[in-house]
Amino acid sequence: MQYNNGDFDIDNYFSVSLELTPDLVYFITPTFGIEGTLGSLVYECRGIKLKGDPEAFKNYYVNLNLSNYYLGLNYYF
Repeated sequence: MQYNNGDFDIDNYFSVSLELTPDLVYFITPTFGIEGTLGSLVYECRGIKLKGDPEAFKNYYVNLNLSNYYLGLNYYF
C-alpha cells in the first residue's frame, strides 16, 4: 500500500496502540455503585517505510497520564 503526503513517498505505515485505565467501583447498594478512574498508561508503536529506502523508522511511546479522571454513579441490573 502506498501513500504520498506531498513531501515523502511512503511505502508502508503501521500503528499499534494500547491504553490501560484503572477503575474502582464502590457499591452503595447491590445495584448502585460509585465508579472512579484516575489516569491512564499508554503504549504506542508506529512504523514507517519510505519507498526506495530499505530501512524502516520505528517510534515507541510510553506515557503515564494522571490528569484524566472520571467519577460517576452507575446502576447495575
